[in-house]
Amino acid sequence: PGSKKHEAWLESLAAAAAKLKCVKAVALPQVQPSEAKPFVAALRRGGLKQEHCACLLHLPGGRTTDDDGEWLDSYTEMRASSALGEVEPIWLSDGHLMLEAPAAPEFKERPERLHMLLDGASELGESCGHLSLVSSWNLRIDPAWLTALSK
Repeated sequence: PGSKKHEAWLESLAAAAAKLKCVKAVALPQVQPSEAKPFVAALRRGGLKQEHCACLLHLPGGRTTDDDGEWLDSYTEMRASSALGEVEPIWLSDGHLMLEAPAAPEFKERPERLHMLLDGASELGESCGHLSLVSSWNLRIDPAWLTALSK
């Protein structure tokens, strides 16, 4: 990431896509938010302007808060800026960025009843509350759990 070759390629891709007028978002799943500025700038130079096209960045670690609801250090650092303006986070340099991450229910222990599985699925939204987009939902349940629950 960060090479001029990749930036030039993104700029030319954006120039071609901007003519279509139907591109509303571009995902950059392999780009860390801390390294995204030159890539987002290339998309904007190519014609995918922020007023019409969002840039989707993958959230490192896939979570914003810990089990107690406190901000994770990785999320806090990603959002931080210097009081002296030395470090401008990408969120301030481009106003149409969105975080995306996959979502999957987390169980601290094996569910003993079917309603516990439903509770886990219903609480899934809480873990995604600070995301702009959920890239995938994984509702896969360990087959051994299902066998045990059916008895």
